[in-house]
Amino acid sequence: MRFKEALLYHAEKYPEMAPQDAVKLAYQDEFGSGHMAPDEETVYARLIEELAATPDADAPITTDPVGRGFVRLHLAGTIANGLDPQVVTRLFLRAKPTPANQYGMERRGNLLMRMARENLLPFSYCEMGRYWRSYLRQGCPSVHHSEAYRAAYAPAYRLIRADDAQFLPLLAEIGTRMARQEPVCVAIDGPSAAGKSTLAEMLGAVYGCPVLHMDDYFVPQWERSTERMNRPGGNIDATRFAREVLPGMTAGTAFSTGVFDCHTQTIREIRAVPASPLYVTEGVYALHPDLADAYHIRVFMDVDPTAQAHRILRRNGKTIAARYRKEWIPLENRYFEAFSIKAQCDFVFEV
Repeated sequence: MRFKEALLYHAEKYPEMAPQDAVKLAYQDEFGSGHMAPDEETVYARLIEELAATPDADAPITTDPVGRGFVRLHLAGTIANGLDPQVVTRLFLRAKPTPANQYGMERRGNLLMRMARENLLPFSYCEMGRYWRSYLRQGCPSVHHSEAYRAAYAPAYRLIRADDAQFLPLLAEIGTRMARQEPVCVAIDGPSAAGKSTLAEMLGAVYGCPVLHMDDYFVPQWERSTERMNRPGGNIDATRFAREVLPGMTAGTAFSTGVFDCHTQTIREIRAVPASPLYVTEGVYALHPDLADAYHIRVFMDVDPTAQAHRILRRNGKTIAARYRKEWIPLENRYFEAFSIKAQCDFVFEV
């Protein structure tokens, strides 16, 4: 969502918004959380204090758009719905934009002035002008909400990335399950270039959990008989995954597993995987029928074929993209269709 659209959203939802609150929104749009995130321990301590003063019971998880890829995650409902404070802290720390500067704030200020002149905001052009001129003289510092806004809405939120926010229902489910059982095993399946690795990386960052990659379990070339490759999912070594990974993963204990190298067609290293209350497996074939029963939460990352083709070309170049198109994508699609992978998933996302 663009900043102008975010402003219009806030003007309608929060009619007590003052120029100060609009500038705060602009500041968050420009700087993300980078201006107020000294370290994880400090951020976590502040969050715990604020959560203690925030009503939580029965509230749903809600967000408001900020623009430039951010949203405000309201604290009410986070704990009740399974979002651990440590997870919220780490989501907040991830909300740091690429280069931001005072010039960006000045452009947003000009937009605020134009919108106030057009009566699109719940305050006058003169009010906006007075506040903005004072703000510029101070050098564009960070901003608190106005007293009127605080009295009307009691704001309590953390800024997080919009691309993380779309997965909040999944994070809530993970947290809810982790509160009543350990370990929790999550599988992320779906077509190539659908965002599986990106989601898994985010989960690994906010939960500090191991992430396993199905690319590490392809069968070597000399085992790819015609008979085997005619079986949906036959190009993955589900037997090795079941032997090396499933016992430790399902018990929550440490284990070791081999990492397959597609270039040398050999196991290039042995990876030590620590004990954890959460394990994430990402990649096509993660929900192979020989493995699927081990997972408590199943996720399918989908992608439009045109977008998929563009992403693969940008990521891998023309030669490898041609192999995806002619060889690997047909194998993936046959597997998805044969085992109805998408239909058996708890969550389906398309990014």
